[in-house]
Amino acid sequence: MGELAKVRVLNPVEQQQRIDALERQVGELQATIAALRAELEQLTRRGKRQAAPFSKDERVANPKRPGRKPGQGTFHFRTAPHAVVLWLILHRGFSAKLHRPVYGQGAPA
Repeated sequence: MGELAKVRVLNPVEQQQRIDALERQVGELQATIAALRAELEQLTRRGKRQAAPFSKDERVANPKRPGRKPGQGTFHFRTAPHAVVLWLILHRGFSAKLHRPVYGQGAPA
């Protein structure tokens, strides 16, 4: 009987106001729950993605092109490994460094 003593009887106008307030509160709480679920899903997907640790969710409006700018930097070609040069000289009779046939040992007859 202790619970019933706390209940207050409301007139119909007060009762309708109370129902409207509770419905508003339920709507706000449901919107909060939906936003939190969306955030949880996004964080779960981000955790599974193999992105760089410095990656942010916002993309740059006008990103720079990757790589070196034309005409900038050092322009050196990598030299051929010594084993390849030796093989070319011995088996093909050709010097990769001189870009011409080598006559002598290993040259085709």
